[in-house]
Amino acid sequence: MLSKIAGFEIRYQLFSPVFIAVFAIFFLLVFGGVTIDQIQVGGGGATNINSPNALTVNVLIFSLFGGLIPVAFLSSGVIRDKSFKMEELFFSRPIREFDFVLGRFIGGFVATALCFAVVPIAFLIGSVMPWLDQELIGPTRLDWYVYVYAVIGLVNMWVVGTILFTVANFTRSTMMVWVGFVALLVLYLVGSIIARQEPALRETLALIDPFGLNTFNEATRYWTAFEQNSQVIPFEGTTLANRFLWIGIGAALLVLNLVTFRFRSGNAGGAAKRKSAVATAGSRHAIADIELPRVTPTLGAKSARQQFFARVDFEVKGVVFNIAFWIILALGLFNTVPGFFLANGLYGTDNFPTTRIIMDTINGAFGIIPIVVVIYYAAELMWRERRYAFNEITESTPTESWVFITAKFVAMTVVIISLALVAIIAGMLSQLAMGYTVLEISQYAIRGVMELVLPSALLSALAIFLQVVFNNRWLGMAAMLVYFVMSLVMSQVGFDHSLYQYGFSPGAPYSDMNGYGHFLGISLWFMAYWGFWALLLMVFAYQLWSRGALTPISQRIGRLFTGYSPATALVALVAVVGGGATGGWIFYNTNIRNTYISGPDQRAMAAEYERQYIHLQDLPQPLVVDTNINVDIFPAQRRYAATGHYVLENQTDEAIDTLWISYGPGTTIVEHAVEGGELASSDERFYLYSFDLGTPLEPGDTRRFDFSVERNNPGFRNSGNVSSVVYNGAFFNNGESMPIIGFNEGRRLTDRQDRRREGLEPVERAYALEDESHWDENYIGGGYTGFRTIVSTSPDQIAIAPGYLQREWEDGGRRYFEYVMDRPILNFFNWMSADYAVAERQQDGVDFQVFYHPDHHWNVERMLEAGEDSIAYFSEHFSPYQYRQYRMMEFPAYASFAQSFPNTIAYSESIGFIADLSDPQDIDYVYYVTAHEAAHQWWAHQVMSANVQGGTMLVETFAQYSALMVMRQEYGEDHMRRFLKYELDSYLSARGSEAIEELPLYRVENQAYVHYRKGAVIMYALQDYVGEDVVNRTMQRLIAERAYSSDPYAITLDFLRLLREEAGPEHEAMIHDFFERIVLFDLNVTSATASERDDGRWDLVLEVEAHKYEAGGDGEQTEEDIDYMIDIGVFTEDLDDAYEGSGHVLYMDKHRINETTMRIELIVDEQPLYAGIDPYNKLIDRNSDDNLMPVTIE
Repeated sequence: MLSKIAGFEIRYQLFSPVFIAVFAIFFLLVFGGVTIDQIQVGGGGATNINSPNALTVNVLIFSLFGGLIPVAFLSSGVIRDKSFKMEELFFSRPIREFDFVLGRFIGGFVATALCFAVVPIAFLIGSVMPWLDQELIGPTRLDWYVYVYAVIGLVNMWVVGTILFTVANFTRSTMMVWVGFVALLVLYLVGSIIARQEPALRETLALIDPFGLNTFNEATRYWTAFEQNSQVIPFEGTTLANRFLWIGIGAALLVLNLVTFRFRSGNAGGAAKRKSAVATAGSRHAIADIELPRVTPTLGAKSARQQFFARVDFEVKGVVFNIAFWIILALGLFNTVPGFFLANGLYGTDNFPTTRIIMDTINGAFGIIPIVVVIYYAAELMWRERRYAFNEITESTPTESWVFITAKFVAMTVVIISLALVAIIAGMLSQLAMGYTVLEISQYAIRGVMELVLPSALLSALAIFLQVVFNNRWLGMAAMLVYFVMSLVMSQVGFDHSLYQYGFSPGAPYSDMNGYGHFLGISLWFMAYWGFWALLLMVFAYQLWSRGALTPISQRIGRLFTGYSPATALVALVAVVGGGATGGWIFYNTNIRNTYISGPDQRAMAAEYERQYIHLQDLPQPLVVDTNINVDIFPAQRRYAATGHYVLENQTDEAIDTLWISYGPGTTIVEHAVEGGELASSDERFYLYSFDLGTPLEPGDTRRFDFSVERNNPGFRNSGNVSSVVYNGAFFNNGESMPIIGFNEGRRLTDRQDRRREGLEPVERAYALEDESHWDENYIGGGYTGFRTIVSTSPDQIAIAPGYLQREWEDGGRRYFEYVMDRPILNFFNWMSADYAVAERQQDGVDFQVFYHPDHHWNVERMLEAGEDSIAYFSEHFSPYQYRQYRMMEFPAYASFAQSFPNTIAYSESIGFIADLSDPQDIDYVYYVTAHEAAHQWWAHQVMSANVQGGTMLVETFAQYSALMVMRQEYGEDHMRRFLKYELDSYLSARGSEAIEELPLYRVENQAYVHYRKGAVIMYALQDYVGEDVVNRTMQRLIAERAYSSDPYAITLDFLRLLREEAGPEHEAMIHDFFERIVLFDLNVTSATASERDDGRWDLVLEVEAHKYEAGGDGEQTEEDIDYMIDIGVFTEDLDDAYEGSGHVLYMDKHRINETTMRIELIVDEQPLYAGIDPYNKLIDRNSDDNLMPVTIE
């Protein structure tokens, strides 16, 4: 009997329309993800499209969302008989309960496994398509597919299937099964948040993750492109434990189902209720004549309204009084609350829980839950009556169909609003729990409606419509999944206009400084537009709804064009007219007042620009040597106008007869002219113009170039509405709209895949370090220039630019400021305007100022202290500070960075200003960021690098080193250990995302993970090996040689030459490894034992293992002999708990490590508790977590 039941279940599921539809949908999704260039899940950069890493990521992601498969084919085996009223027939047959439940499970699981097999099959087929970029296609090994499917995909289906099968068995409720699926998603999402914010818990979370995503991330965290292309996740360690753990849990649940399943579960209670009902009814043989009143129904608008409210009451109660609703609310709460406490910091340091931060966290955590809820509740509410065979009664009543449809939509909206309210209330309570009492109720209300409720309500209308169209709950749910995937695909392949991306809005980013700005109005227009479309979908759903027997769509489609009642026609007309009107207004703004260009068109334009004008790249052009610009900022109109002139000097060795000028896209050129010349050509599409100079500009000669430009922001765009000028917090630099001399490198395509698509040859990210022809160029463009500006703004704001304030005045309702720089600066400067509060102090003749949003006062004093300490240290150890002031200005949180201009630092409100530094154990990243940006006044604004490889090492890596020295001076070694662990982890994690190849530090090609993350660790280790004084003397000498030099600019070979001279030949091998090679270590302590001596001291024996590797650009490693002086440390407490002082350090010294395994014997004065090799993480160690271990006392 077992085989017959299983066979029947397999045949039933495999030949069902749902199986065919789900199989086809998942095939198309995976196939598209592999073959569409803009998607390619798991691939990209130097990772092959068909790599085992990409295959595994696809299987993992689709097993997460593929939880729909066991819901449809496995859980339904338990519930289906009840839904189809077949229980009595099956359960009255001589079938053993064991055979029944196991047969249904086997049949459902086989169907589930076969359906999910489409993922690796589609991936394999997609990877051999001829149109794929063959440079990104690696070898195909079928054993990879079998292994990944079995170890990842099949186990995940087993885990999800057994869990949901158990829920179905015990509840006999499709709704509870769906709730169980939501619970699994929430648990995964919460685990992912914790894993990102709490590195110490990663291994635990990797062990218990049912889907294995955290397990995979942990196992492959530091994999390079070579490893991603050549190996699958090994079946060992945490991966092995995780898979066997969940296989065992699934087996236990299956046994539980086999033991507890009963055919007659719940029947006793039903019999008792029926007996009670009969008893209260009196004698069943009693006959009585009952006079029933004659009722004449009155149908009309009033009765329809009454029916509507009654039906809404029924539907809402049906949702609210169901336990599943409350479980979903609890899950929503569980999904959001951890993020309030964990997901809003930097370097492990929390921010103050401002309402903006809390709402951003809710948006991030809230995202997927409403989608799942909408998909399920649309199916549940639309099919509930039919599932209980109650629809014949309700649909035979004299009730308009719109009442049923609309009431169900309202019920779904209630669920969505409830989820949003729970999350918001939890956010406010969390704020209070963290001691933050400034609750911005209006922000919660407006953003809650605009960002949480309305988008989900629009999805609800679409979900109801699809359920009606397909007349099948599973196909309707699958159609919603297709919609979400297609939404992503459309935007990637060029169909990215918001007018045809259902429910999409450019959004309304919130800033504490700028509030909603102009974004809220834009978002409202799009919401209104899609709201009218949603209304039309509801009308269509009403027209197409099968009332009574289900009829195919082919028979119902005619109703879309006929049979409208006057009221329905009016609603449809309102929807069409409203959608047309709002859509027309949106089109007018996005396509007429502004220019709309799709992503592929932008790529094609960039390619065309390069083909047409690449010959200008090396054409001799003059440099700007003096700048005078008057800028008028109009915050209320979100625009600015600039009038000024450059003095251009020919610093080449040949005469120049043509001047080429370019502007940033979107610039309005009012007028421009060059002294003694005339306009020769103009290409307004690319904002490129040429001027015939008449008399050629001879070497050393100068000419004046006058210009008048505007940056206007009329209406709104389809995307990119975050403009440089906003109501409060304008921030722009001269690269946006001011004239640029010569070829604009910023317009070129740099992505190698994009270039291949457009038929362009690959372009190097940087010129070769040895290419002397580019040593007289810097990598940001231009040279050194004098600078003067008059900037005006509204009377309630302060306008700022580099230079010293010469005067300030008001005229004609405008506020004016004049700034003049007293020395040449790089041709890189900015203007800012906002309603600022100002804090200031003076030290050693330097004025320190912070211009900040008045509500963000928390860390202003700390910024001033960091600025003072940094300028003092750098002036003492590098060279004198070149300016008399140091200013920091806050700008809105539309971007999250800080940027150093001459004596002027732009600083986002999202970092630093809102950091909570109350815990002295936290990393003070405010101090670090301030010190880093202060260091750029030396490394960029004194010594600028040439436009060749290694340029960003001299700018960013040196700024990292400088900041680290100031931080160590302030906080000590233990704080630095924690900071370096973050930097090391960031570097190692990012290596796998390398687009081309990793290069040694001295040849870095603007690779942030190298010059920031690796650079910080390398430079800190360098000063530890050769001495801080040696490094600082080297940097002093570099400044003395190259300060303000432009012919040539500094290169990394200059630094390495000086470093070798200062450090001496004994450090040659280390310098070579640190800067000129990619070298990694694998250091760990295998045992640490100690015993007390007779004299009260302690003998300590350490067993250490050490490996050294050289890596290629793709990450392939080759082990080589190790011979290094490496720190050995002994401590009285765990370094993770040590934050200040050196009392916990019993021993710290470098030992020569020249063997793979070594025994080290030490004598220390006190009982040792921890010991390690390289305990402060100064070397690039692929696993820094095993460097330190507790000491075993013998």
